[in-house]
Amino acid sequence: MSNNYFKKFLVLFMFASLFCFSNNKFHVLDIIQKKRDNQKLSKEEINFFVDEYTHDKIADYQASSFLMAVFLNG
Repeated sequence: MSNNYFKKFLVLFMFASLFCFSNNKFHVLDIIQKKRDNQKLSKEEINFFVDEYTHDKIADYQASSFLMAVFLNG
């Protein structure tokens, strides 16, 4: 899968989340974009993502976008 296709794919899914606001320290979209851009995540960001997902506060399509970014970028 080409990198441009991957970025377009993620943008489509992240766009759907623009209207979901949160008072949390981290934002799901920022974490996905950071991993997409091959940046290292902090332990706090990873813990936040896992905790929010396991409490049904992160949609499945966001989790799949994140996992794709992890799979392709490590």
